[in-house]
Amino acid sequence: MRKISGIVVLFLIITRISAFETDTYHVNKYSLNIDIYKCFFKPYPASFEGSVNINFQALSDIQSLNLNANNFSLKIDSISPAIYSFEHGNRILKINFNKTISAGDTTSFQIYYHHLNVRDNAFYAENGLVYTDCESQKARNWFPCDDRPSDKAFFDIIVKTPVSAKLGSNGLLIDSTVSGDTLYYHWASKHPIATYLMVIVGSVNYNLDIFYTSNINGDIPIRCYWRTWDDSSDVKKMEKIIIPLNDFYSRLFGDYPFEKIGFANVDTLFTWGGMENQTMITLCPYCWRDDIVVHEFAHQWFGDMISPASWADIWLNESFATYCEALWEEHTGGYKAYKLKIDEDADEYLYSNPQTPIYDSAWINTPPSDDVLFNPATSYNKGACVLHMLRYVIGDELLFKVLREYANDPKFQYKNASTKDFIEKANSVTGLDLTDFFYQWLTTRNYPIYKYSYKIEEKESDNWEIDFNLRQADNDKIFKMPVELQVTFKDYTDTTIKVNNDSKNQNFKLSFKKEPLKIVFDPHRNIVIKDVSRTK
Repeated sequence: MRKISGIVVLFLIITRISAFETDTYHVNKYSLNIDIYKCFFKPYPASFEGSVNINFQALSDIQSLNLNANNFSLKIDSISPAIYSFEHGNRILKINFNKTISAGDTTSFQIYYHHLNVRDNAFYAENGLVYTDCESQKARNWFPCDDRPSDKAFFDIIVKTPVSAKLGSNGLLIDSTVSGDTLYYHWASKHPIATYLMVIVGSVNYNLDIFYTSNINGDIPIRCYWRTWDDSSDVKKMEKIIIPLNDFYSRLFGDYPFEKIGFANVDTLFTWGGMENQTMITLCPYCWRDDIVVHEFAHQWFGDMISPASWADIWLNESFATYCEALWEEHTGGYKAYKLKIDEDADEYLYSNPQTPIYDSAWINTPPSDDVLFNPATSYNKGACVLHMLRYVIGDELLFKVLREYANDPKFQYKNASTKDFIEKANSVTGLDLTDFFYQWLTTRNYPIYKYSYKIEEKESDNWEIDFNLRQADNDKIFKMPVELQVTFKDYTDTTIKVNNDSKNQNFKLSFKKEPLKIVFDPHRNIVIKDVSRTK
């Protein structure tokens, strides 16, 4: 997800991750069938009837399993086969089997349900527009599911709409069947999806543009759903960057990983700039903008193909996509444009530092509220700056090798990765131990406060020495970083020296054959998250 034009619109969700048993089963596939025909017409009800077939594999011997299903918006009608029973309470749907399902066995059941006519912050129906928005834990509001990012599954959906509606979803359009004034859309995913990335979006007021990009497997359809009152020139301008953007990301990270890419803009009830639903990106009203599209498209690699192992790992989504914005700036405008974007991210973080870390292991089992989880200062801006500082520490070649090998590792592709996984991958690719580097920036609430002083002395004729003292003040945590010092000489030449700062109070002696005039600390502002001052 993305903030809008620097103005953050945040909302809280009532539902939180439920403390029920985990890792006793894995969902292989959700097959939904929903009738939202009436939702497109006045008075635009949010109510609909649906069913979901859940195919799962038992990971241990089980006699029941729990699903997330919000009582506020969902009413469970029945289960098939009828020999199974169910209990629905406290936002949990418990399915009781009439026998033990043995570890390794695969089976399925069908849930018949209806969605109540309530606004649940997941399913929206207004003015001929119907769509869903599920991040972080809201898929459970419109269909029963295991609503954890770690349990990715295939997704197949049949949707009943009026014939006037154009509707998109994840994956490819298998068929669209007309029967009188009714249209049945059938969409299916080729790759597993985290539930928060499952989506439908349709409107009786959509135009639809279809064109193609390509990867090693052939042509990839691009579907752009835009409203009849949108400025078509804005849409066309945005459409022109998708193919070069895909070419750029594909060179950096490997081929576009999915079977299609779609974009659809919705209404003001959608409070974000965009949402990276797998193969079907949602945009805010009138948001056919380069910066949003660049961010959300990057998520198809980082967030969708490789999804977070838990909500504690959200920076692997948002920081990476934000950093990709800077990389696109570099591609189109050079390093100066890239660095300007990174500096802007750093300044936004420093201005609004919420005193929360990027990563907290406690969030693995108990995620914080969305305003903490998706705080732009930390999950987006600071995290992007961490990736820039990684580039500074290990260099361009190793940084892009890390990103590419991470994106192409079969261990993670179409699966999940944790923060620990990514750090171990970076260590393996670089041959360095970057563990301390990552955790000092990810887990601390603040940043280094540097105070420095120096003394220039002539030791003997034409031999000069600088005694440089560097302290980190007001922090229990020592940030271990290489530091650049730019020395300017009396003849107006300069040189840059890199020293390794690994203690709270540290002295460096620098010797020269000509007279130094001054030192500039971190002249290129590569340690972008910091406070620095010179003391006498």
